[in-house]
Amino acid sequence: MILEDIQRRYGGYIAKRLQTELNITDLADTDLAGLVDFLNERAEAAHRAYKKYLDNPLAAPHDATAKEKTGNLYNSWRDAEELAYLISVAESVHDTATAAKV
Repeated sequence: MILEDIQRRYGGYIAKRLQTELNITDLADTDLAGLVDFLNERAEAAHRAYKKYLDNPLAAPHDATAKEKTGNLYNSWRDAEELAYLISVAESVHDTATAAKV
């Protein structure tokens, strides 16, 4: 249900991106009004995980697996930030278009 609302409100690209990056259960636990906050919190959590891993480099093994984990954490953080930004911009565009119709 929320995916249909997202597609109607923001378009197919953003709906597909959300569907690809998030579990359907993640989307089911939030509503459209709280989506931006949910995505910002998700981005902050990803950033904290990345930073925590980098703050203690001696605790992590220095092999290809550690480098891969660092890359995965960074990509997760970057993707979460980008998705939160896209939704914020889409919401702003939606609000502007709605105000223009009135």
